[in-house]
Amino acid sequence: MRKSWAVAAAVVVLISEVLAIGSFGIWAHSVTDKSWVSFALLGAGLVAWTLFAFPWSRFGGPIVSPSARLLLYGLALLAVFAAGHPALGLVETGIFVVALALARQPEVLAVILRADRMGRSDRADRSTDPSRA
Repeated sequence: MRKSWAVAAAVVVLISEVLAIGSFGIWAHSVTDKSWVSFALLGAGLVAWTLFAFPWSRFGGPIVSPSARLLLYGLALLAVFAAGHPALGLVETGIFVVALALARQPEVLAVILRADRMGRSDRADRSTDPSRA
């Protein structure tokens, strides 16, 4: 039962991350009609999230990752409110607060890190065994 709770919590964290990245696209689309700007901002948010906010990120750490996550969630909320979607902003605020609290739980972090290790070992198996490609 405890593991299923941790997996469900990890899914909530993932959904909050997708919402945060999508918020940048919503704001960019409201500011300009050029789709490439929206995609560029989505890409920039995704790169920043990958480099700093993920638990296993290259430049993350016990202080950097939570701080980057807070900053990116804050910017995502600011983007949604600036785009003129206050109801969506309030819903996202609730989801982000829950996700930040859940992401600090050791059981949830263990599930997230275990999934990453499984993905890495699967990729390594494919690269060494051509029949698994």
